[in-house]
Amino acid sequence: MARGDITILMHANSTTSDAKDRQPAGSVKEMLLNIGSFDQTGTTPDKIPSFSMFQIDGTNNDTEMIFGGSGESTMWFRVKPIASNTHYFRGLPTGGTGDRLFTVIEVE
Repeated sequence: MARGDITILMHANSTTSDAKDRQPAGSVKEMLLNIGSFDQTGTTPDKIPSFSMFQIDGTNNDTEMIFGGSGESTMWFRVKPIASNTHYFRGLPTGGTGDRLFTVIEVE
């Protein structure tokens, strides 16, 4: 892959216990672009995908970026989290069983 390449990670038929990790290669950094889910949470107009994102170090969930309450989508659209080989993304469904995805772009 090269800088500017986009990757879509599909998480088919996932349940609330199905974590999906995205760990970039050694010196690569990726930015989280988008999250998609078959179900939504929150209230209109702030509905967002029923999906939690974490930044992890392989053992600990360092930072939880929760998407699922009224007004949180405003914060989400202002923040673009970066993952590296040592602090990478973990997606975890929070709703029912179904299909979800998240998209990353290589920035370094």
